[in-house]
Amino acid sequence: MKKLFLVFCLLTASYSYTYAQDPVVIKEEGATKDLDVEDDFSTLSTKDRTLIGFYMNNLFGISLSPVTAIEAGPVVGYRLTRDLMVGSSFGFDYYRDSRLVTSNGNAYKEFLLKISPFVRYQPGFFSSIVNGGFVQLDYETPTVLDRNPASSFSYGATTLLGVGYSSQGSGKAQGYFSIHFPIDAGRQNSIYNTGNSIAVRIGWFFL
Repeated sequence: MKKLFLVFCLLTASYSYTYAQDPVVIKEEGATKDLDVEDDFSTLSTKDRTLIGFYMNNLFGISLSPVTAIEAGPVVGYRLTRDLMVGSSFGFDYYRDSRLVTSNGNAYKEFLLKISPFVRYQPGFFSSIVNGGFVQLDYETPTVLDRNPASSFSYGATTLLGVGYSSQGSGKAQGYFSIHFPIDAGRQNSIYNTGNSIAVRIGWFFL
């Protein structure tokens, strides 16, 4: 009888200990609840789908060619789906070409505004290679704001194809890094015909 009572006590203690533990919850990326289930993206509001941030091109102006282009500005994106985003960047670009010398002996300089609508897609197969990888297509249209001295040289629009990586922070905050290649650089008067053929971009979304 004592043995049966002892076995019963041990079983009761084991059962109580097991179910008294806090449950282990695995929270997937993108989930906002304490469950292993992502929210239904279709229920998100326009505000929750909209991202506003800042970006810089060409690694803070570092260039391996005679051309130096320091570009920075705001960027806005809108998530159509969890993996598809459309938006535009508005970059202010300081441009200097040491191969072009002005009448006073200085290198050619100018300031540009580059409006670049883009489409960013995060393919599912990227997850098996690198989680957060994406491809992006930009259509860049430069406009000269100021140049010294005045010149009749003009730039045409350029289409760029890029690949990158984004890292999700808390809330909507995320940082990203991408490399963009012009796919129509042969177009006359494209800014990418002047030697600065690859754009390296670092950006952040805050809101």
